[in-house]
Amino acid sequence: MKKMLVFFALFFALTVFSQANPADNLRAPLANTVAATPAQLSGKWHIEKVLNPKKIELAPDKVAGSYFTFGDDGKYNAMIMGVEEKGDWKFGPENRSVQLFVEGMKTVWYIREVNETTLVMQKGVRGNTVYFTR
Repeated sequence: MKKMLVFFALFFALTVFSQANPADNLRAPLANTVAATPAQLSGKWHIEKVLNPKKIELAPDKVAGSYFTFGDDGKYNAMIMGVEEKGDWKFGPENRSVQLFVEGMKTVWYIREVNETTLVMQKGVRGNTVYFTR
């Protein structure tokens, strides 16, 4: 019984800490963002590198095989460190951010750079910066 309680406590802690800060949805948008078009964002993006807010890179083997796929239909799926996520997406104001919706929870990703082969987004106002390639 004790082991199950510890397991659920760890699961709950991981779930809570992996979520975006809800206050980020209320903050003013970040400066230095760029606008994207649906054509630029649609498709599969492989995660190449993740920097935490202190600019420390997450170990490359942790993100190996991770990706996001943005569909033209407003649906997305992702595989992040072996965990699958599915939901809906839409652009934020002026197409400078992407809003992801999973089970009623909204996460905002700010677009820092986008072109045909590179996408750089920051999760929330104070979150990780993720570098993607096609």
